[in-house]
Amino acid sequence: MARIVMVCEKCGSPNIVRDAWANWSVETQEWVLGNTFDHCECEDCEGETHVSEIDLDIEYPETAYREAMDLVTEVTMTWREWQDDQFETDQEAGEYASEDK
Repeated sequence: MARIVMVCEKCGSPNIVRDAWANWSVETQEWVLGNTFDHCECEDCEGETHVSEIDLDIEYPETAYREAMDLVTEVTMTWREWQDDQFETDQEAGEYASEDK
């Protein structure tokens, strides 16, 4: 199977998101991707974009593949840290609200 990376056609960033919907699976107890849609956004360009598919086995040497995967890992970790911060902020707001009552 070919290794590919999806990138923004404007800036080349792999930091893109796509509209999709998912279904809850009772069997696996997780969300299962149901469909993806055409609308894509680049979080680096901060706007709508189209996606370009790059075959890493043909167009990039192994080092470029590793760099792309490192970037994806970094973005994922940043997103998870933001989610954790949001959860903590929501928890603190809930605690303060209950103290005011």
